[in-house]
Parts: sequence; structure tokens; C-alpha cells
Amino acid sequence: MTAVYPIDEAQVRLPALFAEAADHLVCIRDGDRVLGYLVAPQSAEDWEIQVETAEILGNPEAIKAIDLSRNSGTEYHPLTSLDD
Repeated sequence: MTAVYPIDEAQVRLPALFAEAADHLVCIRDGDRVLGYLVAPQSAEDWEIQVETAEILGNPEAIKAIDLSRNSGTEYHPLTSLDD
């Protein structure tokens, strides 16, 4: 579920919206334009992982490298296979 608030209301209720974001996504809008989302990660580490993933996916060179690797025929194994 996503709760949507206009910017005027969000400015007044911001502390409560942070608490609300612990339960579900909160969207802040200015008319038809989305200004941002409030998201509560499970932990600081989860948030860092999300930011890092977004940075990688936003880098066209990284995407090219990922695609090239996936299409190269390289066989991947989980790290746990090193325990054998």
C-alpha cells in the first residue's frame, strides 16, 4: 500500500509521515508531480545496499558490463560452493 500526500500536508505532518513510512511507502506530490518517497529500510545496511544497487543500475557502463558478462557463457556458482 502507498499513501499519497500533497506537499502542503506533508510539510505540516512530516514527523508523523516518517512514523507512517515504517509501515508502508509514503509518496509526496505537488499536483501531478511526484516529489519523493519516504521509505523505511529494515536496517541501515539494507538502505546502503539499495543505494548501491541504484547507483550501479544508473550507470550505463555498468549495465553494459553486466549484460556482456551474462551473455558470455560464463558459468556462475554460489559462494557456498567454495566450502566443498
